[in-house]
Amino acid sequence: MARAYHKLKGSVGLVVNGAGLAMATMDLLNFSGLPVANFLDLGGGADQQRMDKALEIIFNDQSARIIFINIFGGILSCEKVASALAAALKGKTFQKPIVVRFSGFKSMEAGKIIQSMNSENIHPVNDLSQAVDILKKLNPDQDNSSGFERIEFTWKHPQVKSGFSGEHRPFPIDKNTRVLVQGITGREGQLHTREMLGYGTRIVAGVTPFKGDTKVMGVPVYNTVDSACGNHEIDASIIFVPARFAVDAILEAVSCSIPWIVCITEGIPQQEMIKILPIINSSRSRLIGPNSPGIIVPGQTKIGIMPGSIFMPGPVAILSRSGTLTQNRHNAWFHFYAWTCRDPFQKWNPDL
Repeated sequence: MARAYHKLKGSVGLVVNGAGLAMATMDLLNFSGLPVANFLDLGGGADQQRMDKALEIIFNDQSARIIFINIFGGILSCEKVASALAAALKGKTFQKPIVVRFSGFKSMEAGKIIQSMNSENIHPVNDLSQAVDILKKLNPDQDNSSGFERIEFTWKHPQVKSGFSGEHRPFPIDKNTRVLVQGITGREGQLHTREMLGYGTRIVAGVTPFKGDTKVMGVPVYNTVDSACGNHEIDASIIFVPARFAVDAILEAVSCSIPWIVCITEGIPQQEMIKILPIINSSRSRLIGPNSPGIIVPGQTKIGIMPGSIFMPGPVAILSRSGTLTQNRHNAWFHFYAWTCRDPFQKWNPDL
């Protein structure tokens, strides 16, 4: 079923994957005079069952006169979501028009599936501005009486003394960063190893117990992190390991003093992470995650699951606790805490 659903007062039924994307899309629609009728988050597993339940909820909501499905593919495949949507709508009659936008991983394939449905009531779009235009045409008499007031923030740089000496040091992750993939032979590990290699990430080794002395896409596989580190210089590790084994995978990377550890795995019990935090904090390693889309230095390296095509070099570094909020750059910039540096993505100020 749907991961999260809340009834609201507008007229646009909203289906998204990820709470961050939901908030950003709600802001866009509300401030565009298209108040939303609900908050419906499919979560990271937008499969057939969840899609069926989501559409059942939306179609039964009398206040939702039009439906906007906004899907962003990170670790989630847009193609699979499109197939689930097509199957859920097959053979059904529905009077409410549906606007569908896919972006990110496998979005082109998803678009072809939606186009092939050849339905007058389904309107595929490529971007959010196009979605807003079509939603307004489909619902020209929308009720704007709820009125959302845009809040403007004024910000003044605080006068804070810093111990920064004025010396800039290179950002520690770049195109030369040597990456280890833990769980490289698994389905997600192989999928995103391929995507990272395609982006230009320098993957030098992989680890899967009992799969040593094999190769994945030309990358040598070892049984242990220690064995991989004994044969290669490793600057960063990315973990695609099931939740029940992920803590051990993190500790294995920490024990080998890998400087950067990116843990993609979600669903790790909080108490398990709390137990190992003192070990990580006293080590030479820095952990990004768990349940993280990773880190990307645009144009240089991607150690994560985010679609590389949506990022470009620039003067702003973005940090967020939400993967979809990070990736939905059209309307959500104000949700992020960010900083600038003199020489973007090349030099950084570690004391800021």
